[in-house]
Amino acid sequence: MEAITKNFSIALLVLLISTFGTAEDCKRTAKCKCQTASGTVIDLNALSSGPNPRFTATDSKTKNIYYFSPCVPLVKQFCNITGDITMCQVVTGSQPIYWDAGDIGTDTFAGDPAANTLSVTFTGSKTVTTRHSKVNLICSGESRLDFLKEDPPVSGNYSFNLYTPVICPPSGSKSLSFGSILVIVFFVFFIVYWVGGFLFMKFVRRAEGLEVIPNYEFWKEIPLLIRDGIAFTARGCKGESTYEKI
Repeated sequence: MEAITKNFSIALLVLLISTFGTAEDCKRTAKCKCQTASGTVIDLNALSSGPNPRFTATDSKTKNIYYFSPCVPLVKQFCNITGDITMCQVVTGSQPIYWDAGDIGTDTFAGDPAANTLSVTFTGSKTVTTRHSKVNLICSGESRLDFLKEDPPVSGNYSFNLYTPVICPPSGSKSLSFGSILVIVFFVFFIVYWVGGFLFMKFVRRAEGLEVIPNYEFWKEIPLLIRDGIAFTARGCKGESTYEKI
């Protein structure tokens, strides 16, 4: 019986780690479009209509301007570069300089829209230094593009926040993501384990004090195992030296 309950404890611990470490990455299916394993579709083509450019952001430090036209090329009036440019950097001055900060069709998605961690990155090709524009997609009732930073400096790697209702889940949507289902399953197991284990230890085993905790010895060792794991990692995944063993 003790072996069974200990195995159940280990399974519960693994479920806890997997539940809160699970995310549904949105996989690219077409230009400006991605889909999660649960069927959620994000289509940025909905942002292609309207004015061109659709979004404008300014770097408050350098005063450089960024024009973003999702999924359709920018007009030359705002980005005087030949090609299908979706993100254009304009170095302001008496003679503006235009840089390709992202091309149509280079979009790569990462993150989970349900967790509001979805981003899309565009890559430019019309410059000596290849520029990358990472756009964090944030569910919002407004439509706005904010410039965040160039990291590291003078690297050509730019970050933005795009606030848009396009990536918000449909109103009235009641479908659960895979991660949400895992959370529900975890808490069901959690309640059954602790409540059932407590009742078993208290009224069947007649345990008292801390001994009523299911698999008390197992849980008591967890902090020590974590400490040993951290120490092992700090040593570069090497065992103790002969001197330490002595």
